[in-house]
This record gives sequence, C-alpha cells and structure tokens, in this order.
Amino acid sequence: MTRRKREIPLLEEIRPDQLYRTTLAPAIFSLGWQACKNKIRSGELPRPFPLNEGSKYEAWSGRQILEHREK
Repeated sequence: MTRRKREIPLLEEIRPDQLYRTTLAPAIFSLGWQACKNKIRSGELPRPFPLNEGSKYEAWSGRQILEHREK
C-alpha cells in the first residue's frame, strides 16, 4: 500500500522577512519532493538552514526564495 500524497497549494506571495520550512518546497518551487531534494543537493535551489542549532528542521528565508526566483 502506498502512502497518500498530500496536496499543498501553491504559495502566492513570498515575504522577504518570513521563514519557509522545507516541507513547503513543492508549493514554493512547483516541484515534487524528490526533485526539490535533488536540486538542493546539486545547487540549483538555495540551501536551507536549520531553524535553530541542533534542529532537524530546515527553512529558507523569503529573501533567499525571492533571489532564487529572480535568477
């Protein structure tokens, strides 16, 4: 049995001063989960940073996302 896919609606407005967790990557970049991971590894997407020291959760700043979209 396969796991049910979660639908994540696309984000309309990205605010430069807000943090966006990597779980929103498909909504931010319009790619699937694995494609996002592969593009982060290859450097095609900005590298996320840990939310705090020792955290397993990562995020991007809105500024990183907007700069990436400009390229």
